[in-house]
Amino acid sequence: MTRAPTSACPVPGRPRISGPSSGPATRRRGGGTRRRPRRRCARAASAPTSGFCNGDAAVRAYAQFTVNASAAGTATLGIRFANGANGAGSGGARPANLIVNGSTVGTVSFESTGAWTTWVTKTVTVPLNNGGSTVRLDPATAAGLPNLDHLDVNG
Repeated sequence: MTRAPTSACPVPGRPRISGPSSGPATRRRGGGTRRRPRRRCARAASAPTSGFCNGDAAVRAYAQFTVNASAAGTATLGIRFANGANGAGSGGARPANLIVNGSTVGTVSFESTGAWTTWVTKTVTVPLNNGGSTVRLDPATAAGLPNLDHLDVNG
């Protein structure tokens, strides 16, 4: 299952970020689903899908996904992102709190990918409820989140 971040998008039909809803689901092989971002969106020829989330550079400028699981248990999330930031100390990493159903389950470090046009996937394991669960990436620093393309959910 793939989910995209949510919020209000200035271009109809493009992904969004930072808000309480989610984009349309598409079925994937192996039973997974993909969600596209919904909110602050951008379009780049290098993006692997039709759009991506370009969030605000601020603490609490989160991206939230709603995922539906057929049974409670753990799932593997594949978070596709690009981070062209570079900087002293952190190397341009953009850490985010990973919050599932209101509880912080960990911190994800989105390291620099070298360019805003270089996309990689980071995987994490999270607990999901039977039925709907919310997955939120909440930036831990004022640098905000990296660009987010989509979230794959398997398990």
